[in-house]
Amino acid sequence: MTRTEFDALFGKLMSALRDAFGPHLDLESLGSGGFLGVKEIEKNSALAFRDFAPWAAYLENPTAFTQWQNHEMVLERWKAAKVFEPVVAALDRAGYDAELSGFEKLFVFSADESRIRPELEALGIPGSQKLPYPGTIAFTINARR
Repeated sequence: MTRTEFDALFGKLMSALRDAFGPHLDLESLGSGGFLGVKEIEKNSALAFRDFAPWAAYLENPTAFTQWQNHEMVLERWKAAKVFEPVVAALDRAGYDAELSGFEKLFVFSADESRIRPELEALGIPGSQKLPYPGTIAFTINARR
């Protein structure tokens, strides 16, 4: 889905939650799989790792990194590149401060395996480029009062 579609869908979701539970809804976290189906998020992730030296070092010798080191590297890179900004922005419009807080499981797929392969190719990302894909992502969120 596009970012515009995500914004509309997420806005409807937040409105439905507020309608059901009242205006003082106080969510604390949000979790979802992968890139939530938002093409912009997947593209931003691919761009963040395209020329990222620590990721290239991991791909050359994965056993040189512990799982937590690899997860920390990926999480910090996603944060620095603001990969999940569409989610943070949508939550901001709904009255919440949000931060990507982590993920469970990390998958590595080549760009050739992506559903948005033509778009990645247009960005200059070769099909053989291996990229990180999260299993479940998590956000810490706080209602602004």
